[in-house]
Amino acid sequence: MIFYSDEDRYRTESFAAELQPATHEVRERFFTWIDAKSPQGRTEPLAALRRAMRMEPEAIFLLSDGDFEDRVVTEVRSINHAETKICCLVFDELLLQNMGDTPPTLNANARRLRQIAEDSGGWMMIVTAKELRRAK
Repeated sequence: MIFYSDEDRYRTESFAAELQPATHEVRERFFTWIDAKSPQGRTEPLAALRRAMRMEPEAIFLLSDGDFEDRVVTEVRSINHAETKICCLVFDELLLQNMGDTPPTLNANARRLRQIAEDSGGWMMIVTAKELRRAK
């Protein structure tokens, strides 16, 4: 997992320098590490996506509100040389409030994430209060 923000000029921080096996010990260290994190700064995912793509994973899961410039979509397409699938989970404050059965209308931020997912052969899902409640 790589965290990103615009603080300190596009700071990224990752759990480990390389991909890790999903052993019990690694999962325990990961959850201890992630429990100490909280959102900071604005959304600027490019540095984190570049860092993740250097690891050459089969897929990247991008959790974001999508509140970044349109140029990010084009740049992500151009840096994805290994054709890594990017699966986007949209965490938008307004969309999170949706408790109904009708899918929420995509705003500009969600459309950016949908485009990143489609360009890479991945998928996009809007996380709503209903999904969060169902996951408990």
